Amino acid sequence: MFNRALEEQAQYAVFERISRYAVVIDVSEGIVAELGTGTLITFSNRYFVLTCKHVVPPKYSNEELRFLFRPSGSSVSSTKDQIKNTPLHELERMIPAKSYPKKVEIIKRIYSEHRDDLVLLELDPSSSEVKNNEFYDFSKLGIKKPTETELLYLYGFPAELTRDVGFNRYGTLPYSLSSVLTHKELDLDLFAPEREFLIEYVLNDADSVKPYGLSGCGVWKRIPAGEGIWTSDVYLTGVQKSVLLKRDVLVATAGHVIEELMSKI
Repeated sequence: MFNRALEEQAQYAVFERISRYAVVIDVSEGIVAELGTGTLITFSNRYFVLTCKHVVPPKYSNEELRFLFRPSGSSVSSTKDQIKNTPLHELERMIPAKSYPKKVEIIKRIYSEHRDDLVLLELDPSSSEVKNNEFYDFSKLGIKKPTETELLYLYGFPAELTRDVGFNRYGTLPYSLSSVLTHKELDLDLFAPEREFLIEYVLNDADSVKPYGLSGCGVWKRIPAGEGIWTSDVYLTGVQKSVLLKRDVLVATAGHVIEELMSKI
């Protein structure tokens, strides 16, 4: 039987686990930082960043593409109020993804159909960033389908939480969210229920942020080990792709669509 109180107590460990697979994707073309979020995935001894097609469109060159990988140490999730009320010198210490964006060789791109808004960026396996980071083992863990009774977890890097920290560096604070599936009557031009699912997201909540920059982040679930027992094991269920703020929902590409894309590898 699902124990919501126990699930909420486990959230810190869950988000810590998810943060190991999250990466900032820098697609800036000017002096203003433009970011998206990706998920580090390994499959058949190959290494990928899974994100949205609109984050890294085909026209965006590999030479321009940069990543900010998670440094060592515990990840920190922040709220808007923390950002606004924290002096810059303290804010700098809070930012775990503070670094020069790093270039990693992309050896292949695998795009989904346009409607599904996905891309797999295959990384050079000899890269130090491949060796020094943790990847979600798709071959072993695969995809799990979300259900209405479980919490879903998202962890990404909204543009609203990005700050210039000087010396040609900027940092972005991660934002974590737990929510649930929701069902709303939407125009079919906005939503394809056979390939997408909706996640409840109320922007005017005190701790919420505008989700631009979250695009491409994984949507995760945790399967409890049993009554009174919890683990921080997480499973990918989809990829967050867009937001319908007037409807209080995030739209995610469903897991079986990711499986279809992986089958092209």
